[in-house]
Amino acid sequence: MASMVRYVVHPDARGAAPRRSALAKQPARPLQAAHAVPPARLTPEARADRAMRTIVSAIDELIAARLAGGFAASEWVDQCSSPLGRRRHLALVRSGVLRGVKEGRRVLVRRSDLDAYLAGHRPPPTIERDDDVEGMIRAIAGGIR
Repeated sequence: MASMVRYVVHPDARGAAPRRSALAKQPARPLQAAHAVPPARLTPEARADRAMRTIVSAIDELIAARLAGGFAASEWVDQCSSPLGRRRHLALVRSGVLRGVKEGRRVLVRRSDLDAYLAGHRPPPTIERDDDVEGMIRAIAGGIR
């Protein structure tokens, strides 16, 4: 974590330079909401530091949220969100066709394993029904020769 910086009130804001005290030698504390100095009274460096801390905090929260539910979750599929349906998903894991990991009540399967299974089990192409029986016979006979 970055070191804490004490915000200094700009000398022009109160008309005089801030007094030094024994408290100034203590380690800096983060600003509390009740003790926050208004941005207009901060030095430009202190304002830039405050903005940087706000941005770093927001990025930290975003990364934590993404890791908790965004990136890691897309790699795994549970039985509720499986394209196979809940029962088929669980049956394939029980039979060993798909490798699964149980986490609480969820049974997770890697998306890549699920995609490979689906690619290997495509439904057969549907044959369009044609009432022209003689045309079908000619087509079959023409393919045999």
